[in-house]
Amino acid sequence: MRSMMVTQECPTLVADRILLKPIQVNDAEDLFSLWSEGSSSELAGIEKPNNRESIAAGLEYFQLMNESGFFLKWSIREKISDTFMGEIELYPLKPQIQPWHEWAIGYSLKEKVRGKGFMSEAVRRVLCFAFIEKSAYRIKADVPEKNVKSLKLLRNNGFSYEGVQSNKLLLNGTFKNMSQLAITRARFFEGTNTKNQFIRI
Repeated sequence: MRSMMVTQECPTLVADRILLKPIQVNDAEDLFSLWSEGSSSELAGIEKPNNRESIAAGLEYFQLMNESGFFLKWSIREKISDTFMGEIELYPLKPQIQPWHEWAIGYSLKEKVRGKGFMSEAVRRVLCFAFIEKSAYRIKADVPEKNVKSLKLLRNNGFSYEGVQSNKLLLNGTFKNMSQLAITRARFFEGTNTKNQFIRI
């Protein structure tokens, strides 16, 4: 007999320079701006939004999912000013079966704050939450092949490249290949310095 599902509402997470706050409907304007600039939506593996209303409607759903604990989505904000910088999400790959051993992570960041280590900090904080608070054993990420910077970021944070997923994503009417990367619990906790660094955040 499978155990009854126990979930945890999406919490606010704190890191050195950033806050990860549960996504809210009133974040629609910031997300519309994020996914409308340049190639941000394509790099994130989503279609460019048509209007703010469609974003707001989607956020109503994500807000409910955050409250249920089945899908966790945060806005990334500068700690001192509370300025919106991007978004990051974490979700179990088989939510119908507990315990949730394998999770997936996804994210996007505004162009003007890229290359400053903010997304790396956000990824590390979410990994810490997943492996410690959610007792995850493995976390995977699917990345568009052309998103070289994201592939580098994940590798720099302990992810291993596992191969190409052919025709994984349908984007703007065309199937795209996606690179798959993953990190295990054991790899994340290799070395006591890494473990202590994340536990104190």
